[in-house]
Amino acid sequence: MQILQQIADTTPRAMAREQIRRFIAKRRFRRGDQLPTYAEFCAMLGFSLLTIQRAMGDLAKEGIVYRLHGKGCYVGKLHKLGVQALSRVGLVHNASLNFLIEAPYLNQMLSGILGACHARRIDLTILSMRDREGRGSIEDMASQVDGMLLIGVVNRTYVQNLLRTKLPMVLVDSRAEGLEIDTVVVDNVAAVEAELRSLLALGHRRIAYVSGLTPDPVTGRAIESSDELERREAYRAAMAAAGLANSIRIVDPRRQVGAGLADAAVREVLETMRSPDPPSAILAFSAMQAVNLLRGLAAAGIAVPESVSLAGVAGVPADVAGCDLDLDYGRVDFRAMGKAAIETLERRCGAKPPKAPQLVRIGVERSRGRSIVAPE
Repeated sequence: MQILQQIADTTPRAMAREQIRRFIAKRRFRRGDQLPTYAEFCAMLGFSLLTIQRAMGDLAKEGIVYRLHGKGCYVGKLHKLGVQALSRVGLVHNASLNFLIEAPYLNQMLSGILGACHARRIDLTILSMRDREGRGSIEDMASQVDGMLLIGVVNRTYVQNLLRTKLPMVLVDSRAEGLEIDTVVVDNVAAVEAELRSLLALGHRRIAYVSGLTPDPVTGRAIESSDELERREAYRAAMAAAGLANSIRIVDPRRQVGAGLADAAVREVLETMRSPDPPSAILAFSAMQAVNLLRGLAAAGIAVPESVSLAGVAGVPADVAGCDLDLDYGRVDFRAMGKAAIETLERRCGAKPPKAPQLVRIGVERSRGRSIVAPE
């Protein structure tokens, strides 16, 4: 999807001048900051070197930029730059386009983003990190939009490199501790604590936790995402506060061969269930993971909830559709997350952006199911 800017004077020189003006304004440059070279502007904006030179000359006459011989171009009078409203947004996601559309929680998130964009008349450009041809065009897209949403991007270095563009960005469904970026995520700690409180209230004392790893398309490795880390540590802290031992299983998705007993998570849980002191309850990282465990346990003759109780930390109703048992899990409104992402980016692009990075947590509503009962 190509985004075109509406400019009264449509000559290449005028278009380049307004694109550079917009580039400076949206990236919050300060007076004296060095700008990209002419060649870099050519690559970013798609204009010839002569057009960029003439456009920069016009901006220099206005005092917006100035040139130091042999050193480069710098930002001049910032008061002449008007920060425009958020009208064009780029979306970079961690998966394939098909997965973005087909995965229930991502589909809901995208629905929330599209609804918020439609209400605000915002154009949206979507690129996938898993599209090899698209990887090189993400920075090109950054030169054409007012702000970006990074959906589920787990590679910290990748986020750090994009932040160097000084473009307003919101990291959605993932966190990057220590980086100056706005973030919208699930309230993971509250979700874990809610499920554990219900299990502890029923009398469970041996509660195992099954987590996972997330593939990183940048490195090709599987790592723990911020959601996985936060939920695992919340489980560990809550169990310690209750004076109980924790049991954590982390499953590498590259070892997963298929569904049922071939699934690595099911295999590891079965080993735990067949130990001398098996857990009376299992808390899975997600509702979908809990459903897969339920099916694998059933195939192995382990009844839920008679033999073991089973719950999922967070998910959407579509994750448990067709499940043989009414699952106990935390329900997340991912449409609200998508809407909140646009609202957060809108505040960052406003005339008076927040001074500190914004952290927005989306609450989790516990869906009480029949997959947990008091232990025998």
